[in-house]
Amino acid sequence: MNIEELKQTFDMIEESDEKFAFVIELGKQLSPYPQDKKDDEHKIYGCSSNVWFNVTKNDNKYYFDFESDALIVKGLLFIIKTIFDGHNVNEIKTIDAMQFFEANRDENPKFPYHYRLHYSTSGYLLSYLVRISPYTEEQIRFQNNQFDAPSRQIHSIDEIL
Repeated sequence: MNIEELKQTFDMIEESDEKFAFVIELGKQLSPYPQDKKDDEHKIYGCSSNVWFNVTKNDNKYYFDFESDALIVKGLLFIIKTIFDGHNVNEIKTIDAMQFFEANRDENPKFPYHYRLHYSTSGYLLSYLVRISPYTEEQIRFQNNQFDAPSRQIHSIDEIL
């Protein structure tokens, strides 16, 4: 599934509960995560569920692998992977992932947030995107102009590969 197919599917779904169910189904489609990368070095902290993140570079394009023990989070990770996977760093810098999520927010929801669970807060989404500019800058702003623990700070995707 590509980003256009995701957009079209979300456009066809009218009810929040149906969007929620669709995101869960997307989580079931997330590619298997490499078991040797399921360690503390690849774990994303700050979420009530366990999340692991790995990036590989091939021909100057980046490919992302995610794992979570929560289906709704896996669904959101599937969307993030679909948005960013297979792009070079310059393309990644121009992608506005928040635009996708904002475009798929209900205008008049039954509930005053994306879903009936806490996973829909901007903080959780930013914790996934923090490793990609310009979202790094957003994370710093979100944390009162401070960054996470220096030992976990990432300056550049190129540095970690």
